[in-house]
Amino acid sequence: SDNVKEAMNKMKDKERAILVMKFTTGMTIQEISEAMEIGLSAAKMRLYRALDSFKEFYSKIENASS
Repeated sequence: SDNVKEAMNKMKDKERAILVMKFTTGMTIQEISEAMEIGLSAAKMRLYRALDSFKEFYSKIENASS
C-alpha cells in the first residue's frame, strides 16, 4: 500500500535494505549476515530494529491519515 511505501521511504537506507532483503528477496538471517558482512546476532538485532522503526513510521502515517 501507499502507507507501506511511505513508511519505507522514511527509514534509513540500511534499515530499509535489511527489510527488503528479508521480506522482498526472502533471504534468511544467515544470508543477510553474509551479505552485510556482519555476525548473525548483529543481523538479527538490525532486523528487529528495522522492524521497530518501520512500525513507528507506519503507525504515524496511519494516525495522520485517519
